[in-house]
Amino acid sequence: MAVTCNPRSRAAASNPRACLESTGPLAGPFINLSFLKLSLNDECRPTNTNVNGPKPYDQVMFNTTYTREIDQNYDMHVVNLVEELRDNGHSTEPYPGAPYNHNAFRAAYSDHHPVVFRLTVPTNDDDQPARIASGR
Repeated sequence: MAVTCNPRSRAAASNPRACLESTGPLAGPFINLSFLKLSLNDECRPTNTNVNGPKPYDQVMFNTTYTREIDQNYDMHVVNLVEELRDNGHSTEPYPGAPYNHNAFRAAYSDHHPVVFRLTVPTNDDDQPARIASGR
């Protein structure tokens, strides 16, 4: 099941943080899940690079009951990939981000902006220790 935001919905107009919409096999009406803080992108920030059709495709989902390591104050930041790569000088080809050419940009780089969020893991974590296999 994918969770996306519809900023033009009635729910978003009255409460932008409640604009979660279910799609896929469990598709249905808008569901107000904002009280659970399931996604760090509950503000519906666009995460795709298409300037002609920005959509909040990417989410950082977590369960508030069991996940305490998410830094909710830091939230989630969307890195503008088109701007970050503008002057990278890694190619002799014309840069498809100036002017923006969606098909060329996504073929050369990506059609999604990277997202950044923080995890704060305490010294005494409740997870089980990881076992790493060795070649011995």
